[in-house]
Amino acid sequence: MIVPKALIQFTFILVFAQLLIMSCSAVPIQAGETAAVTESAPITVASDGSGILPPESPVKVVFIHHSTGENWLADENGGLGLALAGNNYFVSDTYYGWGPEAIGDRTDIPNWLEWFRSENTPMYTEAVFNESGQATSYSRTFADPGGANAVILFKSCFPNSNLAGSPDDQPTPGSDYTVGNAKYVYNEILQYFATRPDKLFVVITAPPVTDPTYAGNARAFNQWLVNDWLAENNYTMPNVAVFDFYTILTGPDGHHRYVDGAIQHTQGAQNTSFYPSDPNGDDHPSQAGNLRATEEFLPMLNLFYNRWAAQAPLSPPEAVQPPPSTGDQDQPPGQVEPPSSGASAGLPGILDDFEGPAPVRAWASAKATRRARTFHNAPMITSPSVSASFPRSLVMRPRTFSTPSSGIAFFRRTVISAVTASYPRRYSTWVIISSSSVEVMPPWRISDHP
Repeated sequence: MIVPKALIQFTFILVFAQLLIMSCSAVPIQAGETAAVTESAPITVASDGSGILPPESPVKVVFIHHSTGENWLADENGGLGLALAGNNYFVSDTYYGWGPEAIGDRTDIPNWLEWFRSENTPMYTEAVFNESGQATSYSRTFADPGGANAVILFKSCFPNSNLAGSPDDQPTPGSDYTVGNAKYVYNEILQYFATRPDKLFVVITAPPVTDPTYAGNARAFNQWLVNDWLAENNYTMPNVAVFDFYTILTGPDGHHRYVDGAIQHTQGAQNTSFYPSDPNGDDHPSQAGNLRATEEFLPMLNLFYNRWAAQAPLSPPEAVQPPPSTGDQDQPPGQVEPPSSGASAGLPGILDDFEGPAPVRAWASAKATRRARTFHNAPMITSPSVSASFPRSLVMRPRTFSTPSSGIAFFRRTVISAVTASYPRRYSTWVIISSSSVEVMPPWRISDHP
């Protein structure tokens, strides 16, 4: 039977139209589903299609983070620093106390307005772009190639998964930790990113917590960041990307990776942390979770980089600074506190979460020696049944705070007990003192004294 030529043409047009509609449809990703990458620029793919090739020449990256990022970077934990170096990225980072006005202390979601949408944004970003130092410990395998940082990674820590409100809340200005305000903040900072097409900004979602109170909101917000944030703002420039650190840490089936020639973004079996360091009180991701994140992040970063580099301007644009955000901020940046949760909520004198903004105290302006890892000139602090020597610069894990001369409480996430101290110094909140024991996380070891 001879098929008419007109019928063949009609069939071809119909099939093409169906494919075009499918490629343009935006369908929310559900648990277990995958999303294919939409190419807006050429990328370099391995010959077997298994991954994205790293840059051919060294690229400078800076990572804005706190203790979760420190663990992720560390050679003995998540190994991200080594993995980045192995993919030709020269990594620097910021931490507590870093930068002009100690902006490094403030990395919660509401604080991103101060970083990227305030009158101080030019000062902060100039420091970020030109940072070449290491605030935390990880290996570098090649020398600084020189020049400014091209890629800016930034992440809030796990308390930012305690977002109040409802999953479908619309962007709403404020100073609180809600779904609506978080959406508002990210919408606002896009205005700055649009002025810097010469930089690649990669949002890394906040890791999950074990407390289920706000877990559904955290899932909804991070789904919005990955799937809807840029589209809702009609943002088509390739200099902004999102990596879903959160979903990887919600279960072995949670993925955000490039595999078999496509991006796979799936939800874990739960909305709470599947990989906490301690299910009974420490929501920092465990080494197992961090290693999974490292494995999936590098091909994704290579994808983001190659897609951006194909269109990045050869020289920085003229300085154009969008006006500061005019949203209602009831408190100055850095003075907001996340909602309390967990066993310590509501107990007098207990800071529920050391990952929140730094408390404003007499020592807030003091400069800690943040790269020292040696014990020296250690004062003595005594509890009813245990004595321990503590260094004056026990730094980088994960925050320091000032102590009143009348006493101090050392804790990780939940305070066990307080002890008296006669030394108003800055100490790490990673130390726990109870009536019978002293505990400090590696790499430091506190010695007991009879």
